[in-house]
Amino acid sequence: AVADLHHMRLARQAAVEKRPELMAKARQIRDAEYAAARQADVVLTHSTVEAAILRRDVPGVEVHVVPWEVPVRKRTPAFDTRHEVLFLGNFSHAPNIDAAFWLAEEIMPVVWRQRPDIQCVIAGADIPEQIRQLAAPSIEVIGHVPDCGALFDKVRLSIAPLRFGAGVKGKILDSMAAGVPCVMTPIAAEGMELPGDFTDATGETAEALAALIVNLHDDSTTHARMVQAGRRFIRERHDHARIIDALGRIAGDTRVKRQTG
Repeated sequence: AVADLHHMRLARQAAVEKRPELMAKARQIRDAEYAAARQADVVLTHSTVEAAILRRDVPGVEVHVVPWEVPVRKRTPAFDTRHEVLFLGNFSHAPNIDAAFWLAEEIMPVVWRQRPDIQCVIAGADIPEQIRQLAAPSIEVIGHVPDCGALFDKVRLSIAPLRFGAGVKGKILDSMAAGVPCVMTPIAAEGMELPGDFTDATGETAEALAALIVNLHDDSTTHARMVQAGRRFIRERHDHARIIDALGRIAGDTRVKRQTG
């Protein structure tokens, strides 16, 4: 099972940070990941993009996409009782550190030029001192959160401003399931096969992401549409029964191939 292709994440980080030594490391890890895929009967991945890359680069490998289960929250607070934009991530992970700095130093300042009252919350495990120092009157840094549900219930939207990374992003799925729309980059949205509705929440530049934050924060109609689209997507693609059914089919196919092979 592939949580994400590490070599893709490292190669993208190397490009963003202009680090040729990291690109060389990415190539080494790519060779190791592809060698492991060749030895497996079946490769499972969460990302449709990474499945396509494996099928292209490792001919003959049998790859299946299996989403992970995400339960939908049944009741969530009303739009008017919510405030703030949330960035949630594990900060032992390099893409989240880069994203937090980009959010605090480039994206939110554009938001504040239009709406200086919009507050931002940065939360997650393993926050280093450099991220804690981003705390300011309009930025709250709160570290590990034992109950993410309580946090999602108080914010109006979340953001996933990832400039590099790989795999499917759990923070986006959890946000949608909690009834919280998520503004994201194309890298963050990658591999989930999000429906067309979500192009209205995807942007590549600090300016585009800031405009999306302001719109989703202020427009209750757009907000409600994105809440409904997110919950529908989670129910349709990340339902427990669908995932169990998919795993059963894969296991059955593998047994048949072994018996006939």
